[in-house]
Amino acid sequence: MEFGTRVRQRDNAAVDATGHATAVAGTMAAGGVGSIFGQFYEARGVAYQARVFAYDLGNFKSERESAAAGDATNAPVFLGNHSWGLANGWRRHQTITNQFGAVVTNAWVWWGPPEASFPEDPKFGLYTRTNIQDTGCVQIDQFHYAEALRHLMVYSCGNDRFEGPGTSPGTYYWLSNGVFVASTVTRDWQDGDDGGYDSLSAPGNAKNVLTVGACEDVFWISNTFLYFGIGPGANAVPAPFSGAGPTDDGQLKPDLVAVGTPNLWLRDLMGQVSGTNILGLISPTVVATNLGATNFYAVTARCTSFAAPGVVGGLGLVLQGRAQLYPLLTNATDAWLNSTLKAVAIDTVDDVGAEGPDYRLGHGIFNARRAVERVEQDYTWGRGSLIREFTLSPTQSVSWVVTASGTKPLSVTVAWSDPPGPAITNVAAADMPNPMLVNNLDVVVERLSDSTLFRPWVLNPDLTNKMANARSAAATRGVDNRNNVERVSIATPSAGEYRITVTHSGGLPGNPAPSMQKVSVVSGGVTPPAPVITALEKSPSTNEFLLTFVADPGAYFTILTSTNVATPLSNWTSAVSALAQSVTNTVVLTSSAEHRFWALRRGQ
Repeated sequence: MEFGTRVRQRDNAAVDATGHATAVAGTMAAGGVGSIFGQFYEARGVAYQARVFAYDLGNFKSERESAAAGDATNAPVFLGNHSWGLANGWRRHQTITNQFGAVVTNAWVWWGPPEASFPEDPKFGLYTRTNIQDTGCVQIDQFHYAEALRHLMVYSCGNDRFEGPGTSPGTYYWLSNGVFVASTVTRDWQDGDDGGYDSLSAPGNAKNVLTVGACEDVFWISNTFLYFGIGPGANAVPAPFSGAGPTDDGQLKPDLVAVGTPNLWLRDLMGQVSGTNILGLISPTVVATNLGATNFYAVTARCTSFAAPGVVGGLGLVLQGRAQLYPLLTNATDAWLNSTLKAVAIDTVDDVGAEGPDYRLGHGIFNARRAVERVEQDYTWGRGSLIREFTLSPTQSVSWVVTASGTKPLSVTVAWSDPPGPAITNVAAADMPNPMLVNNLDVVVERLSDSTLFRPWVLNPDLTNKMANARSAAATRGVDNRNNVERVSIATPSAGEYRITVTHSGGLPGNPAPSMQKVSVVSGGVTPPAPVITALEKSPSTNEFLLTFVADPGAYFTILTSTNVATPLSNWTSAVSALAQSVTNTVVLTSSAEHRFWALRRGQ
């Protein structure tokens, strides 16, 4: 009932026995049936009319490539939700059978290496290498960088923070060739470093994916009334179980968070789907499936598995909004880069606590409404004015000037799908700090009135001592040589002009050689500059003209023409659309008229 015919199992996967996949799909796209407490009559997913293609992990490589490419009957899929990750560290199992055939209840199981030399599971924060299942971070980054540039994979960051017995349980177990074997080897009895940091689950450690953590319900209270969302004194805190960064090389993950802590019981009066009950997203509270109760939505899970699909549903609405604004754009040539959608999500977060990111909340709390509004603002100014894409070669730098009113926060987010980092072929110890960044891009914002520079936010990963007080310290501004997302934000900018500069600074010593890089830049709280025609040259032998204009790269413009300069500009004819590939651009025009005038306006 919740999905109708909107969900298709695209492979031969078995029935969803646990309800996890069905619940995840419901968070994204449940239609909303039944009533909640007899008052609210729609338990809907975020994108409640969306279609969902479902797959298991059996043919991960071929199926993700097929989905991203599309076919004669199915359009390309631009978003993929991945509420799964490697089994890491500690898990509490209700019942296992040990190597002697004895049944053990409430057993602690260790999913790290069995050797005593690994008291900490090295998979936490690890940039995993190539494997036969094609789930390594190396392979997933290659997919984003070269194989499916317009498909974004969204990963939950895992629920391992502080998981474990806390102290030695005496005997615990590890899985050897399908058999649970008893062990008493001393381990770290809780997952994560000091403060629960470094507790991220791969493949969410990949650079190019959007990694989502979980936060608690976001609400605020005024005059005894409860309001969901951000407001004065809002409850906006990370969920205690949600995996925390940094990655082993000091990258910021998760990228952002969304609600992943269900707090409501909901009854489905309309029946069940595929033998299981479905969850919905009640803004912003998540509810999940209870397989043991008939016709019931129940609070049975608190995990990042339900934060990630909430973000995917929200980004689906972003893509829908863009398609409605630009009905003539094609999937083949006009779809956004995956890094652009990622940058839109990050630039429009609700930044809570100290300004800047942290290793538990990432850049902030996902805000689907603000993300959609940014697309609308970009459309109003002209395509590419606030959400832009261009290409940079090593050592190349581009700049453009914007204007801030001083009444809204200013933000600039630069993101790029980086080539795969160097594979770690021998995991000799936990927390191997090998840098994974290949193309090192930098962004800086300069206030022109006094030449003040605002650099991106950076954190201290403290890869040597791994102490919570360093990793939990507020972000500062600095040069970022670790991440393939950089964000500059100014909460209270003074009114005036600001210069945005994006530079391809090359690569890192010892890593693969830097290369040409596609770049996504999303900005907010600014007015884009007016383009300027700087030259118009006529060919001596033909009716062709070479028009040169200066503009912000990645923005689209229309060249207007008229034979009478006195004609109102609204009545001039559109001659051609032009994309500003760089700061200085040229366009070839043709005219046989004795007198011809051209003008340039922002947008198509």
